[in-house]
Amino acid sequence: MGTLPNVVDAIVGQTYTDATLKLIDNASTDGVISYIRDRAPRATVIKNARDIGTAQAQNQAIRLALQGWGGSELDQKFVLFLENDITMEPNTLRELVRALEHDRELGAVGGKILRMFDENIQDEALHERVQSDHIDSVGLKLTSALKLVPRGAGEVDQEQYDFSRVVFAVPGAMMLVRASALQDVRHSDEEYLDKDFVTGREHEDLSWRLQNMGWRIEFVPTAIAYKYRGIYQGGDIVRDRYDSRMDRNELMMLAKNAPMAYLAFRAPSIALSRFASFPSALVQSLRHVGKMAKKRKDIFANRRIGNGAIREMIS
Repeated sequence: MGTLPNVVDAIVGQTYTDATLKLIDNASTDGVISYIRDRAPRATVIKNARDIGTAQAQNQAIRLALQGWGGSELDQKFVLFLENDITMEPNTLRELVRALEHDRELGAVGGKILRMFDENIQDEALHERVQSDHIDSVGLKLTSALKLVPRGAGEVDQEQYDFSRVVFAVPGAMMLVRASALQDVRHSDEEYLDKDFVTGREHEDLSWRLQNMGWRIEFVPTAIAYKYRGIYQGGDIVRDRYDSRMDRNELMMLAKNAPMAYLAFRAPSIALSRFASFPSALVQSLRHVGKMAKKRKDIFANRRIGNGAIREMIS
């Protein structure tokens, strides 16, 4: 189960209690369902017969939530995406909800994610998981090469980011989204996160779609959580390992969401910034070109912002 017991315990221990836990199990074999039912007996747990990917599994959870709310006003209902290596502080969910309740133009919010490491793993008696002051992410920024990269990654937290601000995206590791915004940007009644992504980048793609439909996304510094990053080795030791699917999904995301003028003008920097993986990722993404073209057409037919709004977010 890895870090899941800590994650679940943190969810159960939230000071914001007007929430329900829905877990979609992608054919696990490690006893996670028994643990969830014991620790959070009111949680809704669905076990899939096979691993259908994180995007489809989360779509299942979203549909369950919407069905449970029935005819409720979705503007004041929220969906929290939380990865299974994220441990929230007790007030984190309350702070995220408060931000969305305060500003109805916000489509999504995320918090300050710090890193958590293992120490003394060779000694069972001394082994412990340590919450550090190293920043993992304080939101995501859009670069000139149209890459979404973590703000503040690797820096020591000295309160230099302790102010709320609009960002281009927040990590799917911990992302609270307004239900009405999810409805607004969905591809269909079955597809809120892009199922063609299977696993990886689906939340970044969601952030792009929120931006294109005029929803703002905000970083909330008082919503603090910790992401497990293995053994601490000193320095900025954590860098995501992008496999071919992640690189493919990044290109698919841009093909769907980025203005054509930007894609054409920034094509060299897009390719160079992904030099090692670009040829393979491009070939793989071309297999989905028809689906991405259709989704792009739908996105830009309903888009509520101009290219200038995206340009202003590039840093």
